[in-house]
Amino acid sequence: MKKRSTKILLVDDEPDILEIVGYNLSQEGYQIVTASNGKEAVTKAKKELPDLIIMDVMMPEMDGMEACEHIRKIPELNNVIITFLTARSEDYSQVAGFDAGADDYITKPIKPKLLVSKVKALLRRLKEETHNSETLNVGGIEINREEYKIIKDNIEIALPRKEFELFYLLASKPGKVFKRDEILDKVWGNEVVVGGRTIDVHIRKLREKTGYVLQTASLFPNLTVGENITIVLEQEGVSRKERRKRQKDLLKSVDLDPKLYCDRMPNELSGGEQQRVGIIRALAAN
Repeated sequence: MKKRSTKILLVDDEPDILEIVGYNLSQEGYQIVTASNGKEAVTKAKKELPDLIIMDVMMPEMDGMEACEHIRKIPELNNVIITFLTARSEDYSQVAGFDAGADDYITKPIKPKLLVSKVKALLRRLKEETHNSETLNVGGIEINREEYKIIKDNIEIALPRKEFELFYLLASKPGKVFKRDEILDKVWGNEVVVGGRTIDVHIRKLREKTGYVLQTASLFPNLTVGENITIVLEQEGVSRKERRKRQKDLLKSVDLDPKLYCDRMPNELSGGEQQRVGIIRALAAN
């Protein structure tokens, strides 16, 4: 994608932010459009059809989360990349941002050069995806990369861009357990920094929406659930002190109560529970 044809919509209620960010991106050759609140952002997005939207969260009239949800429902904007640029750095705010349909979440303050690098990485991925129109069929699910949609039992399931990219990557090689670094590089790009919980959150959301187990690792039948997780954490060099906490966090990430499941044997679990523990072992290999 050539810079002169790349349009970016900046949304923030602070004029100084719009001016500074807009100036730095325009210096890179991008076409800049601005909006001062979420409601205006939805209107401008419909009219301008930008390639990328950079949006604040806390704004008057309509906040960024609600605006993002509205934009994701507009067919003409199905492929637009949306990233939040906000001072809200709490985990729950980031999770809410991804749930609303954002592709990335960037916290302020950020140096202009780093922001430009993140924008380039996001747009580079859009360019790569534009040239890939492959359709996959796996586990009874059709994954159409060109149209960014998946269909299960003749029902279309809407996914935010990053969830779709992650789903496509993992479903393309069902038998492979991906390392976190590999996932981050292929889905987010090595110039984009995301939190450690981002992959966990996305995989949990995909499992909830599609019912398809994206990646699993075999369980040792003679070890408890907790021991199955611990052995992977040991191999990854996690300290003894941190293992217990990490073990609990991983179980919670797939909606399993650590108090109920740590001491269970694999043959005491249902098929779905075994699959979830398999996902945990894959996530633990980071």
